[in-house]
Amino acid sequence: MIAARAMAIIWVDTPDYWRWIVREDSRFSTCAELLAVCWLDISGCMPCRMLSGDTRYAAYLVFKMADDCFGLDSPLQEASVSVGEGGTSTAHWIRLQSYHVGDEENGVTEEGAPPRLPHERPDGWMEVELGDWYNHGGDDDLVVRASVKEARFGGNWKKGLIVQGLEIRPKN
Repeated sequence: MIAARAMAIIWVDTPDYWRWIVREDSRFSTCAELLAVCWLDISGCMPCRMLSGDTRYAAYLVFKMADDCFGLDSPLQEASVSVGEGGTSTAHWIRLQSYHVGDEENGVTEEGAPPRLPHERPDGWMEVELGDWYNHGGDDDLVVRASVKEARFGGNWKKGLIVQGLEIRPKN
């Protein structure tokens, strides 16, 4: 897993927006806690040479929600995974916080498909799949980058996202 400290999180070092916290249930010494922002931009990367060849991988944002969280259920966030500069890229809509309203559960994307939703991991943290790709091997110079963004909507204040990191693992 890539620790939150090793990820690119916009405004993470601005105390009005984010803070570093210690969580005993985290595998890392600190996690990033969102205090208040009106858009998200979180990404992490890993050299492909660190991954086994001829394997399909998926990237997951690993997080929790603070008790006083808000604004993370809407609008949808865009998740993407890309390999190499200008290389293959996949994008999906995700919702970091699910909700239930009447017959509409968690909305639909612009394409009419439901967004990807988080689920609880065995360690008690939540994860949501950001995307997947096939690592052919021999791509030693390539880097895989996974990201979550909500920059194009803006204006929707949010609070309470606690980021532990980005997990990259073989996809079943």
